[in-house]
Amino acid sequence: MGIWDRAKNIAKSYISDGVDKIADKIDDFLDSDGDAPDKLSDEEMEEILRGAGYYSSQADPRKQADLKKAYDRLGVLQGMTLDQIEKAYKKEMIKYHPDKFGDSSKKEMATKVSQELGEAIAIIRKELKNKDK
Repeated sequence: MGIWDRAKNIAKSYISDGVDKIADKIDDFLDSDGDAPDKLSDEEMEEILRGAGYYSSQADPRKQADLKKAYDRLGVLQGMTLDQIEKAYKKEMIKYHPDKFGDSSKKEMATKVSQELGEAIAIIRKELKNKDK
């Protein structure tokens, strides 16, 4: 089994576990008849997700979304080591380095991608540094 197959299996198990956790937390919001409320407030939904372990009470859901986008942008999985992530970052930076392109429109695109990659690695480094504290 290759690394990507293992990664897919791990992701599937996290998704399955996550769905079960969310379902358990939603059960806490059911009334005595087992009926769901017509609408959950943002605070109630946040409480469900926090209870399922998707983010801590201190974490901002927007920061979590930015972190997910950063991992996606670099094409890496959460849980990889910083060394693995930086290796992927360097590979992408070499691929999209603006100096590799002579055409101004391609150079412009490469500059934008390079900036996005830089922002992504900065977000991930900051998160991992804070996690180590």
